[in-house]
Amino acid sequence: MHNAHMFLQKQFWNSFWGICILIAFIFAVHAWNLRLLYTDPTVRNQVKTSMEAVAEREGWLISDMPVRKVTRDWIVIHYRRHVRGPDPKTCYYIALDTHAISPCSL
Repeated sequence: MHNAHMFLQKQFWNSFWGICILIAFIFAVHAWNLRLLYTDPTVRNQVKTSMEAVAEREGWLISDMPVRKVTRDWIVIHYRRHVRGPDPKTCYYIALDTHAISPCSL
């Protein structure tokens, strides 16, 4: 009985640390895709300006436009209008210089 308990306890801790590593990996990938947003004030300001311009022009809420990736030239957002029922998600590139949007694949 004691050996079974020790085995289950070891499995629990292995599972716990495995899940912690998986979560850390997911956050690291997300942070890497947004690194310019965190480190470059010029890019951060361009992203803010572009998102506000697109939201106003398209009639979207900024909260419906989560940023998925940032480069020096464009950002990727997954637009999702929050309505009753299923909320379909659409991927867009937004050019930081012209604020033009173009579809991309999820």
